[in-house]
Amino acid sequence: MIDRGLQLMTRNPVEASVMLALGMALALMLCSGCGGSAGEITGRVMLDGRPLNGAIIKFKPKGNPEAKEVTAEVNGGSFTIPSGRIAPGDYYVMVVSQQPGAGAIIDGVQRGEGIPAPKAFVPKVYEKKGTLSAKISADGSNNLMFQLKTGEF
Repeated sequence: MIDRGLQLMTRNPVEASVMLALGMALALMLCSGCGGSAGEITGRVMLDGRPLNGAIIKFKPKGNPEAKEVTAEVNGGSFTIPSGRIAPGDYYVMVVSQQPGAGAIIDGVQRGEGIPAPKAFVPKVYEKKGTLSAKISADGSNNLMFQLKTGEF
């Protein structure tokens, strides 16, 4: 088999170069996912000093609009992103939470029997890209803390 490969290289160097380039491209594509993710990400989200419950935390990569957003549920003030779901780097962080309650009545439902529309529980400013940020490292020490305040904005 090795002799045949050597014969191919000496007989047609252009074909051998093309095969080598294709092989290297394939190897790069296969290895592009190797080692490119951080370990488990854990964190806390506090609102006015109390653990936030029933929220979604979103991580959007900075400087890469094509990259996927990673989300996790926040319950009891804690969230976890399993190992391999997020790559190391800088991220915009957004927190979204709604609670049923004193909002307007949902359209199409009779007064007195309606379900209240969800009311924003976290200030809207935390839903915007750029208010919060995080740096995810490859070394595995990713324990994040976000302190949100209702009267700050």
